[in-house]
Amino acid sequence: MFRRIQGALISLAFIFAVCSQPPKAVTLTWTCVGDDGNVGTADHYVLVGSNDRANLEADFWGCSPAYCVEVAGMPVPLPAGTTQSYEIPPNVISLFPPSSTVYFRIVAVDESGNAGLPGNTAIKQWPDDVAPASIIDLR
Repeated sequence: MFRRIQGALISLAFIFAVCSQPPKAVTLTWTCVGDDGNVGTADHYVLVGSNDRANLEADFWGCSPAYCVEVAGMPVPLPAGTTQSYEIPPNVISLFPPSSTVYFRIVAVDESGNAGLPGNTAIKQWPDDVAPASIIDLR
C-alpha cells in the first residue's frame, strides 16, 4: 500500500513520442524526481494507462480495473534531474481497443512507500486503421 503525500515527491512531467507502426508503441519521456523532492533518487515508478481519462485523473490509485492497466516493467529510477524514457510494450497497448485514445499517468514512490502526486496526463490517439466491413447484400 502506498501513502499519498504532498511535498515529499514532486509530480513527474513527461512527454511522449510515437514509434513506427506496426506494432503500435508509445515511448514516454520524463525528468526524474528524487526521493526527497528534487534530491536523491526515487525507489520506483507506478505507471497506469487508461482509455477513460476522467476515471484515471479522478482517482489514480482507485482507477477501475475495467478501464485502467498498471504497466509492469518500469525502469529503475535515475537520479533527480535526469531524463528517462520507457517504451510501453505492444502487449500492453494491445489491451486497449484499436483506434482508441489512451491516457497515461506516472507516480514516483520512495523507499518508504511515500508516493508523489501523479504527473500530467500523456495522451496518445491512434488513427482509425480498421476498414469498414464488406457490403454483402448488394442487389
